[in-house]
Order: sequence, then C-alpha cells, then structure tokens
Amino acid sequence: MSYAQPLMKVGQFPSNDDRSTVAFNQFYGVHIGTATHIAGAGRGNAAILKPVDGGSFFGILQSNPQQGEACEITRCGISQAKATGSFAVGDKLKLDNDGGFVKGTVGTDTIVAQALEQAVAGDITTVFILG
Repeated sequence: MSYAQPLMKVGQFPSNDDRSTVAFNQFYGVHIGTATHIAGAGRGNAAILKPVDGGSFFGILQSNPQQGEACEITRCGISQAKATGSFAVGDKLKLDNDGGFVKGTVGTDTIVAQALEQAVAGDITTVFILG
C-alpha cells in the first residue's frame, strides 16, 4: 500500500495543460517552465509542464488540475507515484514521456527518485524524491 510523508509542498503554479484526465493524472512527475497554453501564468509566466523522457524534474503532482488551475506538488520527501514500468525496492527512477516513474540508469538518466516499494506498470507506489 502506497503512502506519503511530504517534507515540502508547492501550490502556487498553474498547470499548463489539462491534467484532470487519466493521461495526466495525479502522482506523475512534472517540471516547471514557461507557460505556452495559458496567458500570464504564475510568477514570471511560470507553469507546471509535462516532462520530457529522462528530463528535468520539479516534483510529483498531488492533484488533478484543469488547465490554468493551481497544482499541488510535493517537491521533497516521500510521495505516492505512478509506476509506468516495473522496478524493485531501492531502484533509482527516472520519468518517462508522460511523467510516469520507470527504472533509470545512474550516469545516463536524470534520476529523480528511489523506489520504496516494488511496483509494476499501473501501480500507485511509494518513492523517495531525490534532490
């Protein structure tokens, strides 16, 4: 059973895209960047964006915001996460193209979290967010 123990949450940045559907659901990884779909977003036009495979990471989405709505994000600590691949306890994790968590390779991928539970694709699991 997955669980969370957040140490830092952020909530002032709007979602650049509609994340109220299953494809962009809560517990996916996200990153922060310049808004492209909403005008005057956030501070300095910042918004929460869909990540790129193995790319930058801001935190784990805890809500299901619609486009332009503020996101609740866990930046550090322990969080629930959406597994889109199989991994074991202790594995280092990266993000796929949708922000799902998959096993990563240290030295090659941008490692964003460590698995605290075993998981298979589709599971909501528990991860430790790495800084």
